[in-house]
Amino acid sequence: RPTAAPTTARATVPTTVKATVPATTAKPTTTVPTTTKATTQASRQTVKVTVNEGDSLTQIFKKLEESGVADFDALMETAQTYDYSYYPLVAAIPSNENRCFRLEGYLFPDTYEFYTNQKPQDAIGKFLRNGKAKITDSMISQASSLGYSIDEVITVASIIEKEGAKSSEISKIA
Repeated sequence: RPTAAPTTARATVPTTVKATVPATTAKPTTTVPTTTKATTQASRQTVKVTVNEGDSLTQIFKKLEESGVADFDALMETAQTYDYSYYPLVAAIPSNENRCFRLEGYLFPDTYEFYTNQKPQDAIGKFLRNGKAKITDSMISQASSLGYSIDEVITVASIIEKEGAKSSEISKIA
């Protein structure tokens, strides 16, 4: 008696990942998207933080902590120890044992947009990139031609900004 040839079943491999979820929350079968760095960053919350003229490093870092950007202590530690020497302004800061905070005066006044829960070095880097854009090579050359380093100019400018309660007072103080 002739026998039928055995049948073999072929498995199909799905091209997308499928997950079954309860009918109360979604369709019975839902495609699960692949998460990429771009989609993760796009969904992160951002906050705007305004740094005013005359704000100290500690005041700035307190604002960042209050806004959920990064922890105050982590920012302070990072500002003192992280190697930012690839920024020309930071590389030019002279070593000075009497300097309280290495980056004091180098976090320029502006309104910044940060991710919440950002790495401290990335948050500080945003300030330094802004400073790099604001302090031009011609400003550095002009300071040098007058016998000042850019660090001395930034230090004096920071003092003037701190002392001037109103912008109209700054020119008188200078």
